[in-house]
Amino acid sequence: MSKEKVFEDYFSELQTDMVSICLEYVKNQGDNIYIYCSNENNIYSVAYFYKINGKLKKRGKVNEELLGCDASGDMQKKVMDILMEDLKKIEEVCKEFDRPVPTEIKLVYDIKKNSLKTQYQYEPVYSNHPTKTARAVEIDWFNELNQSMTNMKTGFEDKFMELQSELISLCLEVTQKSANKIYAYASIEERSHTFNVFFEVNNEIKTLNQLAIDQKSRLQFLKLGTSDLIKIKELCKEYDHTPPTEIKMYYDVDTGEYNADYRYEEVCSGETGITAYDVFMDWVDEIKKSV
Repeated sequence: MSKEKVFEDYFSELQTDMVSICLEYVKNQGDNIYIYCSNENNIYSVAYFYKINGKLKKRGKVNEELLGCDASGDMQKKVMDILMEDLKKIEEVCKEFDRPVPTEIKLVYDIKKNSLKTQYQYEPVYSNHPTKTARAVEIDWFNELNQSMTNMKTGFEDKFMELQSELISLCLEVTQKSANKIYAYASIEERSHTFNVFFEVNNEIKTLNQLAIDQKSRLQFLKLGTSDLIKIKELCKEYDHTPPTEIKMYYDVDTGEYNADYRYEEVCSGETGITAYDVFMDWVDEIKKSV
């Protein structure tokens, strides 16, 4: 080993190699890579799995979310062999530099952010337990992450719906509940946020400007609506969800029926040449023709 390199250089390179082969396995796609390594009493164990589209997926199931990935047994074995080789090299490096050898390594790589989080154990994890194995520890980690994601998803969905309910309530308030149906439009692009609404009143489609609402109240309404869009964006960031770029909300005041359509690709920008106002007015015209 080169004396010009320090321990941390070798250690980091081997972890990077582990991440690289797992990233290659999914062709640089997905959200997170999870790598588990165990080294106790000369028993080595490695495993890897993924978070893809917000779902935890075992290595043999990645094609349920991704296209074009080779998840065959041969490819899985290739990745496992490289991980195992790197784990043994980590042990060699630790001994060469007179450092303690980790009994357990957990790597979490964020594919989109290109960031790596690490967690090490140096005490026995399973070898002093009468029945536990490295495989059991890895399965426990997978299940813990899966449960955490399920809980987080439930919390996100509840808060996400609460913010949409706030927007609909705001629309009801501004019309003093005189509308029969509400069509609320939200554009949440990277650099702009636009909120607007139109209504069905006695079988006629009317925009906000066509209702008997003073200008001050209209401006305050739009300001409050836009602030809720920012809250939606912040909520998505908090829960590591991709924020929608567009939401079209429909609420039937008489029946209480609510529906929403979401888009996640770029809609309104200088590159697309489309403005939020264009999309909003196209929707108004579309609904007018259907009434």
